[in-house]
Amino acid sequence: MQQQEFEKALPIFKKIVNENPTEYYFFERYIQCYIGLKQYDEALDVFEELNPIKNLGAQAQVLKAQLFYFKEDTAQAFSIWDKNIADNPTNLQLYINTANVMSDMKEFDRAVNTLREARSVFNNQQLFYSEISNTLLQAGNYESAVQEWISWLTAQPDQISNIQRLLLRFDDEFLNDITILELEDALQEISVTNPAYNSLFRFQVWLLQENKLYRRALASAKAFEESTSNFNYSLFQLGRSLRVNKEYDLAVQAFTYYIEKAQGNVKWQSQQELATVYSEWAKQLDDYNVGVHEQRDSLYRKALTELNTILGETSSYRNLNAVLLMKSEIVLDHLHDLNQAAEVLTRLNNISKNNDLPEEFYIQGRIHIANKKYR
Repeated sequence: MQQQEFEKALPIFKKIVNENPTEYYFFERYIQCYIGLKQYDEALDVFEELNPIKNLGAQAQVLKAQLFYFKEDTAQAFSIWDKNIADNPTNLQLYINTANVMSDMKEFDRAVNTLREARSVFNNQQLFYSEISNTLLQAGNYESAVQEWISWLTAQPDQISNIQRLLLRFDDEFLNDITILELEDALQEISVTNPAYNSLFRFQVWLLQENKLYRRALASAKAFEESTSNFNYSLFQLGRSLRVNKEYDLAVQAFTYYIEKAQGNVKWQSQQELATVYSEWAKQLDDYNVGVHEQRDSLYRKALTELNTILGETSSYRNLNAVLLMKSEIVLDHLHDLNQAAEVLTRLNNISKNNDLPEEFYIQGRIHIANKKYR
């Protein structure tokens, strides 16, 4: 409100407060009018006149201390805030409200200490992760804010999306760099068997990719994969993300890891994913008219090699239909080989055992189009 509006509002709120002495909302709005007019002494006179502490309790004291702060009597403001909490140690909302006002006054360290005091009093170190980290960010204390995030993620892994949103909203390159470094340190300090490791690793790899540090993400995922006795599939998930981000050469490395070290479904699925990488890579060269035809054709041949290897090794792979479908598209669209397409259709017919599959109809239609036999 402008000055004139504050002046008009004062008698209105005074009447409302007198009629509703136990409603803090009205009292706070009344005092805010004085604050808007910078009439801090007059606002303090209202405290003496109405004695709101009797009806409104500790929350009114928070507001009274704020008035002293506006008067630049910070010592008195801090004294009132501290005594108020000391007199009401089990009032959790009081800690929150006091810290919020302190933050508004840019007293960030005091706000953080107030919230941490509540953690200690209530014997709950998981209180206020979001509030403390946000306050530390406002204070420019990025390192401590990130350490708070790490503690938060360690205690509550399902909060990763909230932390990611905070980082994206803040959009600060320096903060991103500090977060990456702090995560690296944290991961080095705990065992891979620690339940927190996977959450911190996911956060790290996500952030590396957000900052286009794809090679570092690949190195981190490979180190994590090699540190466990069984596959944790960190490279597999990263490989898919790298493909989406068109980092095809790195995606190839991710899936090749499992092809060289795994057997059965893990190997075959990695080969299928690798074939998809080669196929999409080749298609991008076509779409953007980049490179030479030899490079594009080489990528399609590599994709076909992976698919043929799967088909030559198994008839029980769970995604065999998708493998055959992908092969049919390559041989029809790029090799223009109707014989190979017919072989794919025969293989699908053998799998279906007279149960019509949608893939069969699709390939039949593609073959008819290729033969210019429209129906």
